[in-house]
Amino acid sequence: MASVAMLFIGFILFFITMLFLRGKVERVSSHISANLLKCFGAGVLSAAVGLFGLLIVMIPLIITIVGIPLAVLLAVSCLGVYVIACATFVFTAGRAIATRAGIDGGPFTHLFLGVLLLSIPEIIAFVIDVLGHAPMAAYVLFKIVSTFVWLFAYVVGLGAIVISRFGSRPVEPAPPSPRVMGESAVAPVS
Repeated sequence: MASVAMLFIGFILFFITMLFLRGKVERVSSHISANLLKCFGAGVLSAAVGLFGLLIVMIPLIITIVGIPLAVLLAVSCLGVYVIACATFVFTAGRAIATRAGIDGGPFTHLFLGVLLLSIPEIIAFVIDVLGHAPMAAYVLFKIVSTFVWLFAYVVGLGAIVISRFGSRPVEPAPPSPRVMGESAVAPVS
């Protein structure tokens, strides 16, 4: 039941994120659609540097009594970044599904489809747990797959946030392809 509760809470947090940051999430999402690998690379680098910086800052804060409220505030901020990054990836995945399936809908439909897609391993693990007749290895496998799916969503979303400077930088257009000397710029009309 904890898995279902976490999925429900996650969906509510993603919904709130889209409600208040819809324009920024859509702009950041366009970076994921334009270059997924670049966003993944930037996300890995940002997560590694951020985690190292977080440890350096958190340890002295936790040691001092005065710093404990600041450490709690910093932890809540990190949770907020996680939610925004995952919401961006979920929205992108949902928009891709809706486009390919021909489903008309707004950003909240895209958000729902994305959450549904990324939650498939967790749902399978929940069904295995409820049935109770499957081997424990299958349950553990789908829980691990679910963890890696959400970790990938976070890393790519974080990378897109960094690359787009939280939606303030538009996607760079693709450079024009070079033409061979003597080739016409416009295709001839037949």
